[in-house]
Amino acid sequence: MGIVQFPQECMKVSPNADQSKYYKFHRQVGHDTDECNVLKRQIEELIQRGYFRQFVKRTGQQKSGQQQPQHNLPKNVWKKDDSSELSSSSGKKREHDQVTITERDLSDKDSEEPRKHKKQTIHFIYGGPAGGDTQVERKKWSRQLYVGEVVSLPKGKKQRREAITFSDDDLPEGPLPHRDALVIKMEINDSIVHRILVDTGSSVNVMYYDAFTKLGLPRNQLKEVRTPLSGFTGDSIETEGSVVLPVEIGVSPNTSKMNMEFIVVKLTCAHNIILGRPALEDLKAVISMEHLCMKFPTPYGIGVARGDQRAARSCYVKACKKIGQKDLQVHTIAERVLKEEEG
Repeated sequence: MGIVQFPQECMKVSPNADQSKYYKFHRQVGHDTDECNVLKRQIEELIQRGYFRQFVKRTGQQKSGQQQPQHNLPKNVWKKDDSSELSSSSGKKREHDQVTITERDLSDKDSEEPRKHKKQTIHFIYGGPAGGDTQVERKKWSRQLYVGEVVSLPKGKKQRREAITFSDDDLPEGPLPHRDALVIKMEINDSIVHRILVDTGSSVNVMYYDAFTKLGLPRNQLKEVRTPLSGFTGDSIETEGSVVLPVEIGVSPNTSKMNMEFIVVKLTCAHNIILGRPALEDLKAVISMEHLCMKFPTPYGIGVARGDQRAARSCYVKACKKIGQKDLQVHTIAERVLKEEEG
């Protein structure tokens, strides 16, 4: 049918490849057909585009007149109909091996037919060394999470954690809704740093250069970062480098201590630091914007970092003031150029 691409990466065979395993589709050794992640990704993409509807079904659904399969399949698995066959454009029938595909959380509408019009997608702040500093490293990192695995390995037993909850006692003073950002303080390198913005949309922890110098840190402590940052405007920002510093967050004795990596950028901002997803995941933090509060587990119980509404609104006003000044400068220059042209 011409819908499966043959990737060049599958042509490379490692010298240490298992000679006892043979991949029929690419006709080479190294792994079995059902172990090839490249094929799994292609099958998953084709299912999302609407192909193979006659070969997949949800668990519990059965075509009329079809006998129940005798195989004991895992729960939430789609199984190929043995009686179905694909036919090529020339009308010749082809035989295929049996394939099982894990069930995706798709809506009935998406499973009935592919979308005719692709909608626009809006992304967020990204970049930095989160996924690697080279294109190859970032591709490898992105492929580690494959949503259509044929076989899921059993997960180890997770350590039981204390439940994190929010109540009315955690609500900030003043009227609701407040619409404020979550701006906290945290101890960094034995200094209390205020005006730290908690941002789940940032793929890195950002430290502005002014805060870096106020902490008394030398430039030679910065490690090179080759991947720039990019914001929602699409503009790339070259970084000064990265630095790993000891941090402590929370109120004693319920504090969490760790080493945290920051990407230093030489920009002027109302905030000192942006706490991105890496820090929030390392802290195992849970955020409630309504309560302007972030909670996280510590060895002594649940730690709490509360938002500072006064600091949040001060940063907002300061940032808006800079936007107004820039707009005023542009308007003034435009008027001056217009008058010169008219004169």
